[in-house]
Amino acid sequence: MSRLKHDVVIVGAGMVGLSLANSLADLPLSIALIETQAIPDLNQDSDNPTDWNTQDYALRVSAISPASQQVLQQAGAWDAIQCRRVSAYQRMHIWEQAPQALESLKFSAEELEVDALGWIIENRLIRASLYAAAQTHNNIHFYSPQCVQAIEVTGKQVNLDLDFGQALQTRLLVAADGANSHTRHMLDLPEVSRSYAQSGVVTRLTPKKPHQACAYQRFHAQEVLGILPLANGDCSMVWSCSDARAESLLKLSKTDLSHKVSEFSQGILGQMRVNAEVKKFPLQLLHSRQYVSERVVLCGDAAHAVHPLAGQGVNLGLADVSALSDALHAAWSKNLDLGDLSVLRSYERQRKHINVRMMSGLDALLDIFQSENPLVQQGRRLGMGLVNRIGPIKRILMQQAMGLKNL
Repeated sequence: MSRLKHDVVIVGAGMVGLSLANSLADLPLSIALIETQAIPDLNQDSDNPTDWNTQDYALRVSAISPASQQVLQQAGAWDAIQCRRVSAYQRMHIWEQAPQALESLKFSAEELEVDALGWIIENRLIRASLYAAAQTHNNIHFYSPQCVQAIEVTGKQVNLDLDFGQALQTRLLVAADGANSHTRHMLDLPEVSRSYAQSGVVTRLTPKKPHQACAYQRFHAQEVLGILPLANGDCSMVWSCSDARAESLLKLSKTDLSHKVSEFSQGILGQMRVNAEVKKFPLQLLHSRQYVSERVVLCGDAAHAVHPLAGQGVNLGLADVSALSDALHAAWSKNLDLGDLSVLRSYERQRKHINVRMMSGLDALLDIFQSENPLVQQGRRLGMGLVNRIGPIKRILMQQAMGLKNL
């Protein structure tokens, strides 16, 4: 069988896969991206960037940290994102019992002397901007919509069979196809996973009070409500709750759901009005026991998936991109084989322990906030109050959340 040859094949043209392809495009490599679905086109509706402002915000958004912003900048996508619509947030307000209680936790960009703690951006805009950047590189090739049907690792190459009889060959295969990675399963790479038996309910809100570029989060009764500021004055909502509770929320009318959100958020932004469809997605924890094997590397959610508690999923994936790109650039400069295990393990060593610590920390935090033990409840409130009043600890936590300091 005749096979088309590429130096690097990336399965998954999401935010992680596209970012990696763009970050490697400066090398004299042939890079292939395989995607099962159509990729959103930045200019599919209009060539005028301002026309994005006439469209409704998508339900799925990401809180992009300054470290991730740098990755998107290096990938050639940030300017396209910024000239369309991006929502910077300067403050965060986290609480449990009452918004103005002493144990509530508040962060501000001013405390770190930066312009923003991060940016709320639609996933579709990030992906479309990365796709537009990729189309400017002659050495990035797309196979979409296509699905990998078979993978064979043989010596110094990986053979892939796609739909419609197409066949590829590469020196390095990157799995960036999400938490339910078909590639990881086909290669039988071991993983640890568990369902939280929770769902994230998402919609868009119009608050009565201005959000003032502040992201809000309330923990209560084993649930987490996140309210993220959008540039048009609306807010994006993610309500993490039990599967049963999520089902009940989806059955409510928009008016009744608006009352529920306003009540749960304790009127922090006044009466909320749901102004979009309401959807849910399952929450799970997943971690691959190994990120690499011979000529294969996992990146992003294909290697690890976390609870949206701290909004770190996409940021962890883009940090993977940065580390893997650096490892491959270093290998190229030394004339090393990009698919060699020694090259790939340098990436694994750098990222795996950081991701494990983040996942363990988020899991522990979730357990603490879901505990009904009165002593644990009292301890967490005291802890939040202390963190809010101890400047050095507070700054470290902010720097970690912004990707400016590793755990």
